[in-house]
Amino acid sequence: MVAVAFGLAMLVQAFVVKPYVVPTGSMIPTIQLNDRVLSDRITFHFREPRVGDIVVFRNPMSGGVPLVKRVVAVGGQVLE
Repeated sequence: MVAVAFGLAMLVQAFVVKPYVVPTGSMIPTIQLNDRVLSDRITFHFREPRVGDIVVFRNPMSGGVPLVKRVVAVGGQVLE
């Protein structure tokens, strides 16, 4: 029974939601430093990220640490 529960938890983490610890304070006051968040792994298979969405991604320039950020622009938009 424990093996089944463990296997189910691994499947959920791989395909549905994944937990992260927020490594920076860049999202304060919305998300605090070291908060724990669950990332939805399904939505962006069906639609592109929109302005205002909060996303988790790995930036190779930061050593591959997962970063939690808000989308401020999408393709074709210009930031000034």
